[in-house]
Amino acid sequence: MFNVKRPLLIFTLIQLSLSSMTLLPVNEFLGRKANHLTKAPILVMGNEAADMDSIVSALTYAYIQHIRDQSPTIPIINIPRSELVYRPEVVWLLKESDVNIDLLTFIDETNLNELCQNNNAKLQLTDHNRLCPTQSHLDKHVISVVDHHVDDNLYESATPRIIQPVGSACTLVTELWKKLIGTNPPQNIAKMLLSTILVDTINLDPVHKKVTIQDEEAALYLLESLGDPTLKTQLFERLQQEKYNTSHLTIEDSLRRDYKAFVFSGYNIGISSIMESAETLIYKDKENFIEICQEFAQKKSLDSLILGTAFYEGESFHREAVLIMPPQANENQQNLFQKLSNWIESSSDLPSKPLSVNNWSTPHNICKLFHLMDNTISRKKLCPLLQAALQN
Repeated sequence: MFNVKRPLLIFTLIQLSLSSMTLLPVNEFLGRKANHLTKAPILVMGNEAADMDSIVSALTYAYIQHIRDQSPTIPIINIPRSELVYRPEVVWLLKESDVNIDLLTFIDETNLNELCQNNNAKLQLTDHNRLCPTQSHLDKHVISVVDHHVDDNLYESATPRIIQPVGSACTLVTELWKKLIGTNPPQNIAKMLLSTILVDTINLDPVHKKVTIQDEEAALYLLESLGDPTLKTQLFERLQQEKYNTSHLTIEDSLRRDYKAFVFSGYNIGISSIMESAETLIYKDKENFIEICQEFAQKKSLDSLILGTAFYEGESFHREAVLIMPPQANENQQNLFQKLSNWIESSSDLPSKPLSVNNWSTPHNICKLFHLMDNTISRKKLCPLLQAALQN
């Protein structure tokens, strides 16, 4: 009888210990990286777009596991350190939350191959459930997944394997906090998680078809932890201000800022999320816009590049799509460009109308612009539609 109850007793003691102790400061946790590398580290990594959700979910999920059972977790930011500056809303949030950015580990500061092969490192994925094409050779090292995108049915033995269609991966991490830790999170952890949920769900507004009951419940829990209900509006407005402040970015900066690569039906397709209108982006360098985009596509070895713009005009929110053929396109790439163009023009799943830019002559043979009639079609929603269209 004693043996049956012992695991429950141990778990209860752990919970009581966590609820009564002062939780480890985040920066002290980050400072333990060198020690964790001497063991078999657990690398917790968001997707290669490294938006706020990817960065915060990786950081907080790694932190949860370490304070719960001293796991040698290291959050990995899946972009070079030099590219963080292109994400001003993330920089602001990290500084506002007193996170020492110098202590974070970026993808160009670690060798995933070496750590997995020589140090027996394991990978945990947040905000994606499929490694990007350049990292997919590490699939066998993935041991857990926490994500909110369409399930690609990989890593079936991962534990936990949490893939749920909520508005933000940070909602799932918040639920894990409640389940595994129990006590209220530190103020900076609560602020980062709440901020990300607000950004991903556009302030929990159901009009945008992103928010779920789980998101609302997670946000309420975090607001109660912070003890200031007015923070919801304050945080969202400031983060939106930072996120849509793109005037300092060049065209190439914008292409790199929130970029993800996909392989659909054998085609390499890159999608950049752009936080300004196509016209604003093009006007930054009208003469060289196409060349800059094509050079970017060539560097990424793409068969097609898609820009998904999202922006406000006054109170109105808009989305556009820009389709660009790579330079010196071969016959397959030309056919793909035409196939994608025809699909966008005719798809009932993606209602659109042609878009033109004032005082700019669109080279329609290599670039097509569309205004999306449904402003809820984010990259997250576009990808499964695109994948199905190419399969068919």
